[in-house]
Amino acid sequence: NYNNKLGSASLIEISTAWLEKFELNGMQFEILNTADTSKQIYQVIGSGRYSIRYYHFKELIPDTRVSSRSLIFAGEEREKYVFNGKDMIKYKNNTSFVSAFDIAQQELIRKYLRKQKIKVKRAGDSRMAETINYCNSISGL
Repeated sequence: NYNNKLGSASLIEISTAWLEKFELNGMQFEILNTADTSKQIYQVIGSGRYSIRYYHFKELIPDTRVSSRSLIFAGEEREKYVFNGKDMIKYKNNTSFVSAFDIAQQELIRKYLRKQKIKVKRAGDSRMAETINYCNSISGL
């Protein structure tokens, strides 16, 4: 959705046949095929051997108001992944985030998160960009 010159909301639909990635409000997004051959849009943070991928979604749930038969969207949720170039490894907290990396790097990343007081569950995009850049900088060690 976007607001046009007259202030009314409009919706743009773009064919995914040729679209692989795009930028919106300074954020990078990629369209990836899933295991069941459907396509999902992921926000991408960082570049290099490792990157962060966020899958944003809203769950459709029944409206619980009296005599309502419609569905409503619940609040926005996101699934978080570390992408290592071939696999997307889901994480929920610092422990599962660290375990997504090579064993040789895990202790360094754990110390970095502790020293910088980063909780990946709540960290913003800029903090996660700094974190994944650090992970990429030590990936050759």
